[in-house]
Amino acid sequence: MATSARRYSQAAFSIASEKDEIDKWLSEMEGATAILSDNDCIAFFDAEQIPIDVKLDGVKKLFSKNMGLIQNLISLMVTRKDISKFLEVSNIFISMADEYKGIVKVDITTAVPIAKENLEKITKKIENIENKKVVINKNIDKNILGGIVIRIGDKLIDGSTKNKINLLSEQLIGHRN
Repeated sequence: MATSARRYSQAAFSIASEKDEIDKWLSEMEGATAILSDNDCIAFFDAEQIPIDVKLDGVKKLFSKNMGLIQNLISLMVTRKDISKFLEVSNIFISMADEYKGIVKVDITTAVPIAKENLEKITKKIENIENKKVVINKNIDKNILGGIVIRIGDKLIDGSTKNKINLLSEQLIGHRN
């Protein structure tokens, strides 16, 4: 079952791809996300006591400069009282654009910074497996103790020392019973 956020994203993506304006939409999504990340802004657009024409005037003023493409989407979401879902819409749209462009985003977590040459090897390996351009997001988490954790979409490869210790502990406890 499609959520309303997915429907908004699909409609926006359809318009963007039809007009070959995906990059423009991505840019405007980024700007709108920065504005709509403010809780006070969302509260204004969600407030029942504020008339819809005042809200729509606010949309025109806030999103007029370099955001003409996305202004209608935001106005529609304000009118339908769905503006609180905009960040989800933006994230879905970005994922759709990445898929369309053949890009896969990968989170890599290590206990210490990873060497450049190792990162390049990992990137090439993932590009070969996924057959897509890879964009790496590096994270440092000392709690994993060592090794590496790789997240590709909903796939998780946990090669952390912490995970290996936990698995070994489970095996040892299992043998005692």
